[in-house]
Amino acid sequence: MGNNINFLNDRPNKYYFYSLDDDILFYLNYDSIKGKRLIDLQSNYFFFRKSDYELTGENEYQTKGMELFLYTPNPPKFDFRYSLVLIDSSYKVLLVLKEFDNTLPWSAFDLTKNLETANAKLAIKLRIEDSINDQKMTFWKKLR
Repeated sequence: MGNNINFLNDRPNKYYFYSLDDDILFYLNYDSIKGKRLIDLQSNYFFFRKSDYELTGENEYQTKGMELFLYTPNPPKFDFRYSLVLIDSSYKVLLVLKEFDNTLPWSAFDLTKNLETANAKLAIKLRIEDSINDQKMTFWKKLR
C-alpha cells in the first residue's frame, strides 16, 4: 500500500500508488512527462471514501457526521498538497478545515458538524507543484 517508485540511473522512472486493496490508484511514467501537462497524463487525483453516519444516544439525541478516508499520493518531482476546505460557488476558500500530511499514504478525518450552508460547500482541494515542467495546478472535488 502506498508509494512504489522504480528508479533508472538514480532518477525516478515509474511511480505507482497502491490502495489498501492492492489496486493501482495513480501511475506516472516519467519518460512521458517532459513537455506535457500532468492533467494530460492523469485524469483522477482524488481517491477517497466518504461515510455519512448518525449516532443516537439514550435520549434519542442524534449526532450527524461524516468520516473521510483519503489516499494522499505524492510522486517524486511533484508536491501534492491535499486539504479539506469550505468553498463558495466561485471556489474561493472560505475556511481550511484540515491540511493533510503529504508524507503519509492516507489520512482520515471525522467531521461531526455540518458546516455547509447554501453559500459554503465542503470540498477537497489539491495543490500540485510540478518541478519537471515548472507548473502549479489546483484541482477541486466537492464532497456533497
